[in-house]
Amino acid sequence: MINIDSLNECFMNMAEALIKEYGTEKPLTIAIDGKTIRSTDKMSSYESPLHIVSAQVAEFGITLAQKCVKGKTNEIPTVQALIKTLNIKGHIIVADALNCQILKTDIEEYVQDEILRKQMDTACTSEKNRERVEKRTAFCTTNLNWMDNKEEWAGLNCIGAIHVRV
Repeated sequence: MINIDSLNECFMNMAEALIKEYGTEKPLTIAIDGKTIRSTDKMSSYESPLHIVSAQVAEFGITLAQKCVKGKTNEIPTVQALIKTLNIKGHIIVADALNCQILKTDIEEYVQDEILRKQMDTACTSEKNRERVEKRTAFCTTNLNWMDNKEEWAGLNCIGAIHVRV
């Protein structure tokens, strides 16, 4: 009954107005991630579980935009298409390793090197999740001199990884 594209455009306009009002003095964090809606796997109207890619403004706790993905394997082009529709210049975009496959191996090798990892900034958190305690350690560095193809990642300022221990 409601045109999904029109509704999505309305939400994007509202979120973009908030972003514009916020300004670019302190960049916002736009987190992009794909999620499979597990409850849709049993619905007869879906051939496979529904998969959605969302762009969320972390500081506001709102979803800026989202797109449906035809299968998990099409997430990367959907993320790229989603980013092109957003007016987020001057803000920080974070995405999981799936959306940065070219860098993934290099970052894994960097973070797994004990000497290099000790030089990275770290932050730790612990929380109870479903009767178990999860400890997360985030590693981050702005040292990108080691990257051979740094010019392919215009605007890249840092790399990082999160280690989860249960």
